[in-house]
Amino acid sequence: MTELESGASRPLLSICLPVYNGAEYLPNVLAALLPQADDLRDKVEVIVADDASQDASEQICRTQAATGRLRYIRNSPNLGMGPNIARCITHHARGRYVWIWSQHCLLRTGKLREIIKQLSQYSDTTVAYVNFRCAIYPDRWPVECGGGFDGDYDYISNADTEDRVISRWNALLDPQSCLCTQTYAHIVDRQRSADFLSRQT
Repeated sequence: MTELESGASRPLLSICLPVYNGAEYLPNVLAALLPQADDLRDKVEVIVADDASQDASEQICRTQAATGRLRYIRNSPNLGMGPNIARCITHHARGRYVWIWSQHCLLRTGKLREIIKQLSQYSDTTVAYVNFRCAIYPDRWPVECGGGFDGDYDYISNADTEDRVISRWNALLDPQSCLCTQTYAHIVDRQRSADFLSRQT
């Protein structure tokens, strides 16, 4: 029986964090994310899918998992990035929506509650695009960012910061932007993603 088939309650959003040798970054990634997820525990789950890391990633994640703040899954053997992401969606995520992160994503203060508000308000949404800011790492990797990161950045991915609803995904296509090119900027209906991935195997 997969986690999707168990009778567990289903959150609105599954944040899936595929990890491989991310120990240098994970403490700050989790410090920015988990306090915000704690406040929305009935609506948000955090899943770390460790692809057989050889560094301290396992220890860092198991420490947080022991407190119930995230679910930790460790692959053995290493699956590779694509299969690890796919397995997060098809086997581990329980939410109505799934948001795939990287081990370098830092959540801004208060933004998870804002995202949940939007997803709740527009319940027929299939895909949501989350604008993002970019910094150079590891040169500017923060020392501390508990509860969220609001520090310096180099540029914002898309200059259009207006919140709006669109009827078709191709309305986001803009040759002057990164709107449809960043995996980590999209929150997607989990079942549609899982259905698509099942047809690829």
